Amino acid sequence: MDFSQKLVANSSFFRGVDQRILEQELLTKGRIKKYSKGTYLLLPQQVQEYFAIILKGKIHTQHLFADGNCSILDVLEEWDLFGVDLVCTKSRISPYHAVAATDLELLTFPWYLPFTPGHLSEAFRQELQLRLLRLIANSNIQKEYRLAILSQKGLRERVLTYLQMQAAKRQVRSFEIPFSRDDLASFLCVNRSALSHELSKMQEEGLIRFRKNSFTLLCE
Repeated sequence: MDFSQKLVANSSFFRGVDQRILEQELLTKGRIKKYSKGTYLLLPQQVQEYFAIILKGKIHTQHLFADGNCSILDVLEEWDLFGVDLVCTKSRISPYHAVAATDLELLTFPWYLPFTPGHLSEAFRQELQLRLLRLIANSNIQKEYRLAILSQKGLRERVLTYLQMQAAKRQVRSFEIPFSRDDLASFLCVNRSALSHELSKMQEEGLIRFRKNSFTLLCE
């Protein structure tokens, strides 16, 4: 399977796009970039110059606070797009940090490709714009889910709300989450030790079963 086939098969963003169009119009304009784990891809107030397909690894977007604490906003994985939310704004200025959570390989494209006539065929440029709009709309819905989680006052309520959303999204009771224990604590804005203690209590009470980042939701 060549790269364009993999891209269409694995990336929801490009699903349904003609492979020949991808190869002729977009992939020829891409550039591979590699980063080591822990490298900052973006800092607050930095202008985003590209959007990218994640070919390997994960990216965390996060807020870092003056006291050293960190709150993870989102996790982007292989075949996800990175930088789209920023290149679709007028300023392209980032309000957050973006860091390589693992060793990382990106296929990057100049930010202006979907927005400036002359670089792509007009039909494909308009198709990209429509897909970007859908992607941003879905991203906004995901942010609403996180707000719903963080609006829960108790630690157990935050954990259960998050796990119930993951189960509903996958329509299964057993699933893996994209977070380590430290990262889950950061995403939920809670103390890591308190989270581990609460998860153990919930398992003892028969609400959940877990091992590392694999969970089974046993309660309704």
